[in-house]
Amino acid sequence: MTTYNEAIDIERLTETISDSGAIIETWKTRWPKVWANATFLQGRDFWSGAQLLIERIVVFRIRYSANMAQMSPSKYRVSYSGRTWDIQSIIAVADVDSGRPRVELHIRCLQND
Repeated sequence: MTTYNEAIDIERLTETISDSGAIIETWKTRWPKVWANATFLQGRDFWSGAQLLIERIVVFRIRYSANMAQMSPSKYRVSYSGRTWDIQSIIAVADVDSGRPRVELHIRCLQND
């Protein structure tokens, strides 16, 4: 059984138009304090030009939600442990042993900052 012991926030990209007509993109929390299990898959530090870059990949496992299953990775991101994580994919996972469909969502993310 999965232990959901990490709190994550799921943020949505919103667009507003300024007085001058420019589009302003901001991130707003859509689902605060979603309980998850965080599994770090890989990470690396590397140089690109004169800048040190950090790349980390994590899968957040959460209880299934039909609304969250419909998230578009380009419009949502995860905030976790003081960092933001770009969503790469969202997969609904069934519990094969019990025969229950869509028990969890696996949200695969890449560290943003």
